[in-house]
Amino acid sequence: MILASLFAAMAASITVPCGLFTLRVDSLAPGVYAAYQPEPFPSMFYLEGNATIVVNAHDVLVVDAGSSPKAGQCLVSAVKRLTTKPVRFLVNTHWHGDHTLGNQAFVDAFPGVAIIGSTKTRAGEMDDGLKNALDLAHSTASRKAQGAQLIADAQSRPALERDSAIAVFHRYYDHDLDVRQRDYQGIRLAPPDLLVDDELTIQRGDRVIRIFSIGKGDAPGTLVVYLPNERILASADLVVAPIPFGYTQEPLAWRETLARSDSLPFSVLIPGHGNPQRDHGYVRQLMQLVDTVLSESRHAVHAGWPADSVVSKLDAHALARPFTPTPRFNFSSRSIF
Repeated sequence: MILASLFAAMAASITVPCGLFTLRVDSLAPGVYAAYQPEPFPSMFYLEGNATIVVNAHDVLVVDAGSSPKAGQCLVSAVKRLTTKPVRFLVNTHWHGDHTLGNQAFVDAFPGVAIIGSTKTRAGEMDDGLKNALDLAHSTASRKAQGAQLIADAQSRPALERDSAIAVFHRYYDHDLDVRQRDYQGIRLAPPDLLVDDELTIQRGDRVIRIFSIGKGDAPGTLVVYLPNERILASADLVVAPIPFGYTQEPLAWRETLARSDSLPFSVLIPGHGNPQRDHGYVRQLMQLVDTVLSESRHAVHAGWPADSVVSKLDAHALARPFTPTPRFNFSSRSIF
């Protein structure tokens, strides 16, 4: 009993160094872990998707696979530090590479693993997802040219935090980008082979794992994973902290998706990026953000402002303040939104 308690305490949080970032793995409930990057935005251009590890009686289910084969290997290493049980299921919540390019590491480490995703997720991985990765693996020239232009533009602005922004640009374009290129060498396609467009429930003893579509977000065919007994929701990029990016052309639809997420009785939400959320407060903050933007936009339109001038009427700093109390960059009123 003492040894079991000691092991549980040790497993409450582990860290796995992974090249450009450190993966932190926190215990959320017996057998359920969040694997995430505590600083979700180490640069403006490099994002590492969160993962969820569910250790069952005889096997493991993992939600999302990391942003590269190396990141996938780091997740595999984290799983093996937690348990000797094999990963039987890997869920791809959506097709974006920062959540799926680690698939091949799981295929290599756990032969026979079933990769679960929607039809649209499979299509996205086989099209733009793979193309984007192979393009970066082939050459960084166009991105470095873009970086040089961004740095030149930043240097011409009398911004409060211009120098720190330029330092971030240099870090990414002078160092991180080359590391990412090396990480993408040898990428192999490993798209979902168990397709779910509506809902799939996996029963493992007393554990219930629901995988289902909850609404529109930043990628078509997004799935969420919900553990009703543990009251844990893995939201994919439908929720991202601390800076949201709904990235949908339909803000009202995203608002509805957030409301459906909020209606689930979760105690912990694992966002697509950022730290786990221990209550509903952040989701409701996102809904308030959308409501405020829509309200102010309607007010500007009703006041007679042309559509292309509405954005300039929004107080971007006021909108951003709840999410970024101390903004990292301050190029203009539209630098965050």
